[in-house]
Amino acid sequence: MIETMRNKIEQIVEQACATDTNIFGYDIWTHHILPVVQNAKQLASRFDADPEIMELAALLHDYASIKDKALYANHIEQAPSLLYLAYVHHGMGIDEGKTWVKAKLQRSWQKLREDVQDIVRDTYEAALKML
Repeated sequence: MIETMRNKIEQIVEQACATDTNIFGYDIWTHHILPVVQNAKQLASRFDADPEIMELAALLHDYASIKDKALYANHIEQAPSLLYLAYVHHGMGIDEGKTWVKAKLQRSWQKLREDVQDIVRDTYEAALKML
C-alpha cells in the first residue's frame, strides 16, 4: 500500500516538475527533489524516523512552490537550482545573482539544526567558496 502511494506521489510531483508553469524548470526533479529524497532516507535511520514517511515528505516538500510560484519564499534549495532562478528566471547579472544566491544559502543554513549542519557543512562551505 505504501509503495503504491509513494509511486503515485512520485509520479504527481515529477509531472508537476515537467509543466511549463514550474518556475524552477524540470531539473528541480533531478537536481533537487531526488537528492532530497536520498538525504531523507539517510537521515531517517540517523534520527530514528520512519523512512517511508521521510521519503514521502521529501517528495512533497516543494510541491506547492512547483505548482504555484507565489508560494515560493525562503526555502532551502541546492546551489544549481538557485543559480537557475537568479540568472535564468530572474534575469540577474553576475554580481547581483551571486549575492542573491549566497544570501539565500546563508538564510537556509541558519534554519538547519546544528546536527544537520554538521552533515552538510562541507557542501555548504564549498558552495560559499564557489560564490
